[in-house]
Amino acid sequence: MRNARTADARARRDPHDGFVATTASAPTRTPAEDGIPRLVGRAAVCTGLLGLALGLWCRSFSEGSSGPLGIGLAQLGAPWVLVAFAAGALIVDERSGDPVIERAAVALGGLAGAGTMVVASFSYYGNASSPSAVFWAAVGLVVGGAAGLAGAAWRARPGSAVGATAAGAIGLALVAEGIGRLDFGWFDSTSQVSHVGARWLVAAGLALPVLLTRGRPAGVVAAITVALLAAPVAAFVVVASHGLDLA
Repeated sequence: MRNARTADARARRDPHDGFVATTASAPTRTPAEDGIPRLVGRAAVCTGLLGLALGLWCRSFSEGSSGPLGIGLAQLGAPWVLVAFAAGALIVDERSGDPVIERAAVALGGLAGAGTMVVASFSYYGNASSPSAVFWAAVGLVVGGAAGLAGAAWRARPGSAVGATAAGAIGLALVAEGIGRLDFGWFDSTSQVSHVGARWLVAAGLALPVLLTRGRPAGVVAAITVALLAAPVAAFVVVASHGLDLA
């Protein structure tokens, strides 16, 4: 009887048993609880840094600090779309494989893209009360949100039809702007630099779906679709922009 009580006391004093009991009773955290706060923090950092850099960069170019090349680049919308796309893509990483985290990352990618364009708009104009800054920030919520969503979707599933569609959407934006500037007179400047930039936009937009999907068939199909849709989309955008100018 005494031996039994001694064994029980020894078992109670065994630190290993206490560790096992503590571990078993500790609440377990789900991957979403660990991963989503990390994604939110990353989205906030990307939005602030990329938006500020984009706005100040374009403002310095528009002021002529880089000569004719800089002025031509400052007139393009492609850098804004590409940076919003990159902001969305940066939210997704290799730890976003859990379905819940992946959906959260894609949604946050859209928010990061929208926020990046908003921050860039106010940084570019340097005045939060400027009507132009407010207008383009509102546009950036829509365009940047779509670009960020596309970037996150591509990063989450780069080789799938979803990823190819996302890459194709960004490629279409670039090609449509290039065609609009070349063939529809969508120019603030008639300089040769602007024409060369527009041609590079067309080439880059057609190549982007193939490059981002690493030459997979879905990317090739997306590039062909971009080529077919680019002219009608460019015509629509030019007409809409002229309508905004007249309004």
